Amino acid sequence: MNAVPAAPQPIGRVVDDAIKLYRASFRACWPINAVAAVIVAASAMHLTLKLSSLGVVGGRSTADTMAMYRMPVLYLTYLFDALVKLAAGGAVVVCQYALATGLGLPRTMQSVGIMLRRFPKAALAASGALIMVLIASLILLFPGIYVAGTLSVWTVALFAEDKGPGQSLSESMRLVNRNWWRTCTIMTIAVVLMTVFSGLATLIAGSLIAFWHSSLLAVQLSLQLTGAVAYVFTLSMLPAAQVALYLDLKLRREGGDLAERLGALA
Repeated sequence: MNAVPAAPQPIGRVVDDAIKLYRASFRACWPINAVAAVIVAASAMHLTLKLSSLGVVGGRSTADTMAMYRMPVLYLTYLFDALVKLAAGGAVVVCQYALATGLGLPRTMQSVGIMLRRFPKAALAASGALIMVLIASLILLFPGIYVAGTLSVWTVALFAEDKGPGQSLSESMRLVNRNWWRTCTIMTIAVVLMTVFSGLATLIAGSLIAFWHSSLLAVQLSLQLTGAVAYVFTLSMLPAAQVALYLDLKLRREGGDLAERLGALA
């Protein structure tokens, strides 16, 4: 599969390319998704059991809820999950980018190996992106949303093209510049598809589980397990949209730069 467009594509075509890329890469990506899903689910279930043993699960009172948010284990678990998802998404990006650019579908362990070599840079870039969004959000809500939108494709620049942390962030901002609404529309479609699929799976499973179990703890653990199963199928969706979008934005930006140079020469 070669998803590199020969000319700038409309939004619908980019979304279609992302769907095709997701389907074509799933065979190599699903083991990565499965490992990440197991780790994240085990982490979430461990946190739930920990909070339950401390008597703060279920939000029985405002004091219980406030006590839960004061526990370091909660934030450490969120940080751990974020790093796991960053690593898994990076490996998927490597795989999908190789497939989209005509290099063929790499082996799963090849993608994981490349991701591991570039992960320290990704952690630095993710920290920088978070700081930028937080600073912009402190000014006003919309600047924070705008900055987050401009950083939509930095993971592709870093994991697929081996750019440095600062280079990846600046490359994403450069490509999304003048294409912010387009970028956000495509990424929103991808997020909605993921949310709908996961939501339906959780809703169906939650209804069945609640019918058979009256224990709140049992329901929570079962839903986390169901979410892990859905995660195997949804994890690759967002990277596929990012890769398809990145290739389209590069073509648009490079074409725009060429037009500006020709205009200057004229």
